[in-house]
Amino acid sequence: MTVLKITRRVVFRFVWVGIIATLLFSCKSTEKVTTAKKIRHMSCGRILKNVSENEPSYETMAVKRVAVSVEAQGKSHSFRASYRIKRDSVIQINAQKATIPVGKLEITPDTFRAVYYIDKEYYEGALNYLSKRLGMDIGFDMFEAIFTNQLFSFRNDPKDRDFRDFHCIIDDGMYRISSMKDRKLRKVIRKEEKLERYRNRYDEEHLIRQDIYVDPNRFVIRKLVFNDIDYNRTMSLDFSHFEMIDGRWFPEEIQLNYQGEENYQVKVKLNRISFDQPESFNFKIPSKYKQILLK
Repeated sequence: MTVLKITRRVVFRFVWVGIIATLLFSCKSTEKVTTAKKIRHMSCGRILKNVSENEPSYETMAVKRVAVSVEAQGKSHSFRASYRIKRDSVIQINAQKATIPVGKLEITPDTFRAVYYIDKEYYEGALNYLSKRLGMDIGFDMFEAIFTNQLFSFRNDPKDRDFRDFHCIIDDGMYRISSMKDRKLRKVIRKEEKLERYRNRYDEEHLIRQDIYVDPNRFVIRKLVFNDIDYNRTMSLDFSHFEMIDGRWFPEEIQLNYQGEENYQVKVKLNRISFDQPESFNFKIPSKYKQILLK
């Protein structure tokens, strides 16, 4: 098996599935989040403020059990995982098949390390390598925001981090917060010149539209959609079975659908979550494992 194939397997298994797993939370008491019968029009700023007020406040966070099932290329796979986070510092994910450890991943603001136990190898590189492999410009703060179910802008300039260029409408019984208006999207798709100007405006190599669907009752994120215009690929995440943890609502289940050169679906269930409990963030690598530097 080539290094490229192994690398792709490690990156996609631990990063994409890990990201999805960390968007799920659990507790003993569960209440279904219902859709409002009549949705009141509200400004983007007000919607975003309400969502932010539901975000978790923590220094450390851990989830002990994550059940993951993946369907891709006509085949189904399942495994279990766990993760822990130290705010602004490190994210660690562990995966196992049945009772056998498969590997683990560590992400910091600058680097990542992925250990693959079966081949007795580990991969190490700068965090921007993952962005290249995933085809999206993402940094540690964005990983952390997704792992903790917080709002984030896909763009990198301060203006867009405040969502000042985002637009809000009512769609499918929810508030939809979008990085690009529907009419603007249709225009840039039709004309290459407009598409190029839009890229230059935001200093983007390729154009990705981000949609955030917000529940109008609980002001929690119900759905995320990333539409890569240039590469004609889409990833959506649907959140369901919300439950109350420390006075805030979180999804217990999530489904990811990816459509592009390859299509796949990921379903995740999670339980045994804790905030601000003593956690060990050791990340030991056996001395006999082969190191592979990724650039």
